[in-house]
Amino acid sequence: MGKKSISIMVVPHTEAHVYNFRIPLTFLYSAGISLVILLIALSLLVIDYSRVKREISSLAPLNNQLAQKNERLEEERGSQAHEIQKLNKIMMRLKKFYDKLRIMTGLEVHEEKLSSDGKGGPDVSDETWRDFRDDVVQAFSDSDSDKKYLNDVNSLKEKVLIRYQSFNELESYLDSQKSLLSSTPSIWPIQGWIKQEFGRYVSPFTGYEEQYNGVDIVARMGTPVSSTADGRVTFSGKDGDYGYKVVISHGNGYQTIYAHNYVNKVRAGERVKRGQVIATCGNSGRNIWEKGPHLYYAVKVNGKYVDPMTYMLN
Repeated sequence: MGKKSISIMVVPHTEAHVYNFRIPLTFLYSAGISLVILLIALSLLVIDYSRVKREISSLAPLNNQLAQKNERLEEERGSQAHEIQKLNKIMMRLKKFYDKLRIMTGLEVHEEKLSSDGKGGPDVSDETWRDFRDDVVQAFSDSDSDKKYLNDVNSLKEKVLIRYQSFNELESYLDSQKSLLSSTPSIWPIQGWIKQEFGRYVSPFTGYEEQYNGVDIVARMGTPVSSTADGRVTFSGKDGDYGYKVVISHGNGYQTIYAHNYVNKVRAGERVKRGQVIATCGNSGRNIWEKGPHLYYAVKVNGKYVDPMTYMLN
């Protein structure tokens, strides 16, 4: 018995020949089953695609929220990094101010040593800071940039603690040395700006390099000149190249000189206080044609000239 099949006859209108095709039923069954399977697969694919699309749509708001949060965190981190830079600059100015105070009071200037990982200085392993630091390290353990930021914060905190300890020491010392501090030069003698600094320079009069033992502070004619510490006037008058000059002895080896004045306001032997007006700015003496109105200010410690800027804190 032959296999069952379906015959398909094709009869053209223009030709006499008739085409006869025989298709086995088994082939039709197989094709039908394959078509059904294909339709089912396509249906499942469409259903799955629709489900994934809905899930993506539902995640879009969350993704936007995460992106906005990440953007805010980046902005905050940038702002915090900027604040750390500002604090570091403040710390540098504070260190310079602190070193000047120690020089003035005769205390040794300490050199703090902090390694690259921020270790050193006084004990900073207090419970609150340590717990906070450990929590943050764990939270950002996968981010090198955050570790660097945390190290910067650790280093800055330790520097602040060093400063705090040092200033406590200095405060205790100054409290016991009030009379010494009041007689130590510590303010600008006049409102103006520096034209000539302390140190080596080429003299406009000789053309040779010489030592300049003070600073020249340019100011308007008649600007008040103040004593930079408590003391006693040892000279007030005209002194050749210096023009009108005032010399004040402050005790403890300190002496200050104020020259090229327009008018001296104090007399020899007079006691003066820090901030008291002792003269007015002028251009008397040899420098009259060189710099115009200005104050020559010098500081001596135990008979030796020192850089006055060390004692000009305000």
